[in-house]
Amino acid sequence: MINQSNLPSNESIMNTLTPEQKNPKANAQAFSVFVPAAYEDPHVYRQVEELLDQVSQMVSPVWPLKDWIAVNPYAGLSERSFHESRDYLRVFSKCELLPSMDHFATQYQAGGFTDSHIKAALSELSPDESRSQEQSDVLQALQSRLRAGDAAAQTTPQKVSLPRIATIAARLSAHGEVDWTEIVKNEIGKHCSAHYDQGQSTWPSPWQNLPLFQAWRNAAKIDRGIEILGLSGFRNFVDELPHTVEATIVHLLQRLNIPVALHETFLLAHAFAIPGWSGWTKYQGLQTDPTGTGQLQFDDFRGLLAMSLAYDVALSETFLFEVNWSSVLDHQSLSLMDSDHDCKSDRKLLLRAMEIAYRDDLLAKLPMTDVVTDNVADEGFAEQSPADGPNTSATKPAVQMAFCIDVRSERYRRHLEQVDASVDTLGVAGFFGLPFEYVPLGQSSGDDHAPVLLSPKFALREKSSPCVDDCKDSRKNTAEKQTTIKTEKKLWKRLQTSAVGCFSFVETVGWLSGFNLANRLMGNQLRTNLPIKGSSSVRKDAAIPLDLEHLAEQGIGLEQQTDLVEGLLNSMGLNDDFAPLVVLCGHGCQTDNNAMAAGLDCGACGGHSGAPNARLAAILLNDRRIQKRLVDRGIEIPAETHFIAAWHNTTTDQIEWLDLETVPASHQSRITEIRNVADAASHLTRQERLPLLNESTTESLISRATDWSQTRPEWGLAGNASMLIGPREMTRGRSLDGRTFLHSYNQATDTTGAVLESILTAPMVVAHWINMQYYASTVDPTHFGSGCKTIHNVVGQFGVLSGNSGDLQAGLPIQSLRFGEKMQHVPLRLQTVVVASRESIDRVIAKHANIRNLLQNGWVHLVAVDCGQKYRYHSDGSWVQLQTEDTSRAECDWQVVGGTC
Repeated sequence: MINQSNLPSNESIMNTLTPEQKNPKANAQAFSVFVPAAYEDPHVYRQVEELLDQVSQMVSPVWPLKDWIAVNPYAGLSERSFHESRDYLRVFSKCELLPSMDHFATQYQAGGFTDSHIKAALSELSPDESRSQEQSDVLQALQSRLRAGDAAAQTTPQKVSLPRIATIAARLSAHGEVDWTEIVKNEIGKHCSAHYDQGQSTWPSPWQNLPLFQAWRNAAKIDRGIEILGLSGFRNFVDELPHTVEATIVHLLQRLNIPVALHETFLLAHAFAIPGWSGWTKYQGLQTDPTGTGQLQFDDFRGLLAMSLAYDVALSETFLFEVNWSSVLDHQSLSLMDSDHDCKSDRKLLLRAMEIAYRDDLLAKLPMTDVVTDNVADEGFAEQSPADGPNTSATKPAVQMAFCIDVRSERYRRHLEQVDASVDTLGVAGFFGLPFEYVPLGQSSGDDHAPVLLSPKFALREKSSPCVDDCKDSRKNTAEKQTTIKTEKKLWKRLQTSAVGCFSFVETVGWLSGFNLANRLMGNQLRTNLPIKGSSSVRKDAAIPLDLEHLAEQGIGLEQQTDLVEGLLNSMGLNDDFAPLVVLCGHGCQTDNNAMAAGLDCGACGGHSGAPNARLAAILLNDRRIQKRLVDRGIEIPAETHFIAAWHNTTTDQIEWLDLETVPASHQSRITEIRNVADAASHLTRQERLPLLNESTTESLISRATDWSQTRPEWGLAGNASMLIGPREMTRGRSLDGRTFLHSYNQATDTTGAVLESILTAPMVVAHWINMQYYASTVDPTHFGSGCKTIHNVVGQFGVLSGNSGDLQAGLPIQSLRFGEKMQHVPLRLQTVVVASRESIDRVIAKHANIRNLLQNGWVHLVAVDCGQKYRYHSDGSWVQLQTEDTSRAECDWQVVGGTC
């Protein structure tokens, strides 16, 4: 946090102004180009820049629909504790971090947690927090809420009062009959939608080449819309504003007489009043500064703040509405310790009780004895396997299949191993350690297939080449054909939407769309990953080949390719005991008429299919030149081992096998066998998912993939609650209900701790982001959800609006979280379980402040499985041994066994 007391006061800034600048209305022309003289002082300039940067850091970016990924909306608060962050947010917004008492009452009644878990939660809290709470009081509050009835009707507490620091629009709306908050939000949404349009609008904004603030300023000076709604003189008001964003913000804060100590909080109130557009403009800044140097070409987020402030000042001066900010400042310290009328203390405790209930249930499924750290389980583990689960064989596996850590893979992996015990599965980030930009044939640019935490290292292009096998036509003109098709589609779309042609178009050829409509209603065509359509399980046509020749030109030669492959194998813990067939299985969804489809694809691939990553990984791993270099690094891949790529359709649970034309004859029989095993596993996985989607047959479940009226093709990652980092022997044969991110890790082969460090600092952070997005969309759907999908409208091809205006919808729709009154996603913070020594984990935590913040501030919970014992990571950096042998599986008899970091 910056020291607000060091910022220049209103008086000091005003003293630098000329008389004309102090009274802008006296000289509108001079004022229109005014830049505050205070900016001539580098010290003042740095303070203002620091203030605006601090506000920006509190906002999480929102990605466009084509790359739509899960983002933690609370990421800017991670330096604060979880519960302190909730109190802080409530100072300037109505945002929520805690589920409602109604939610806890419903879960308690359903057996989601018990009295013993409440007792354990009380024991976990620090003495200062637990002294004022007794278990009987919490139980009484739950019973009172249950007696009130309709417990499931509300998922968030009622919020009727304004936050202590609120925008002028919000205060004026609360004191009058006109909802100026919605009017201002719609005005901002209107201008942002036009400015960021990416081809959807037939008549684009003429000021798209300007920064957001400058474009808005030009448009607002001639737009009479808000004046008609009652804000008279707004065009002249905008015309008199400074030309630069920073100058405008400083000037508008002065006109509102906001005390310097409240500048940051008041700006945050504006940012969180429109969290969607704030996140989108924050994303724009990241695109102009991808390396994080802080040198932004345009800072549209600041421009958005200036726009929002302008409406506030205009409202204040038009309606003579003033706020006694000195009184607010005098009482600001009380805002973090306000009355507990919303049962805040009870809700904090009950959230932890639910998390303990889930944690204990998860840990009870894991073996109590020490787990071996190679690829083979010992006899002690085999004895503890469930009766209906497969016993791990000490023989070499026939097939190894690597899946993304996505929670949807957990069910499939379990059933795959159940069908054939000779199949071993592995978990790794679904981009397979290959961050690149994927450029399809016929395009000059493509999409980033990498986590947003990483920048692509190179561009991977498709290339034209003659087909193989039964293909007769050459693809040498494929790129030209695709370019022509795209051009024709654009021209056809332009005809459909033109002001003149749209009416005649509908009258003459509109009826032809009936055939397409009938085909979509009755068809059941399953998606494939690549442009050429084939069988949904086996591709008979050769896939468009990947162009590896240009990798060297981008600095990715054989040595660098070997580095990538070595990193992939190390991250999977696969350094020896290779099976004859190793499958790298990416994943993606299949859905029709779904603007937010990217949110169901692979998050590790930037919201895209993992098929290209799997294909490239298989090609590199099969390269004998790379294999020879790996031998020098201690990794020897047997000559009989062959790698192939596949793709897991998470909507239908079907496996598509890629590039089979490259499989040697010696492995064809193995391919046939694994295909049969995969088909059986797909059927079992679909059977398990039927009740979750309220379907009666697998055919109806599969049909969701092509049903363009389906608002819920699959549940995505709903229900995610934990991440397990360790050997597969820890969980093989155990049902984790599709709620756990499973990442393979073998401490015995990670002598330096580098692999563990990479997992905790990347995949775990991504899992945390996903977990927090689902959490926030559930506990605060108003600010961090996206409402109902049936009223979504795509805006500018980059986002969605709920209805036809307002804030950009940044979170998950209700159809991704619940089915009627039944919640599919229960909001819990991520519980990470790591099979490693506490010392190795401590080294990572001590080295990385962001990981330390997540763990010690309560955003992520951590348990270490060390030498067969389980330890909870405490907020003070110590380790506390868990005792879960009793029937309640509650945490008891705390014993501090580790030191602080």
